[in-house]
Amino acid sequence: MATQSDDIDVGQLVRIGLIATFLTIVISYATTGLDYAQGADLFEKRAAESQVEEPAAAPSAAALADTEAARQAVLKRYAR
Repeated sequence: MATQSDDIDVGQLVRIGLIATFLTIVISYATTGLDYAQGADLFEKRAAESQVEEPAAAPSAAALADTEAARQAVLKRYAR
């Protein structure tokens, strides 16, 4: 009958853990498909889009009337 030692090989467990961690990180980067260059391109594109200014639309007369009515209702409620 063969005997097996009960000692735990800590060095091997640490090595396996480090390899598993490294592989997990590599696989996660590979599956997302984002590398530094693509991330930089996305950042530049989004930054350029955020700099575009759209002309402000003037509120319509109905919207102004609704805003004034709401303002008056709030003032009336808190005037008590």
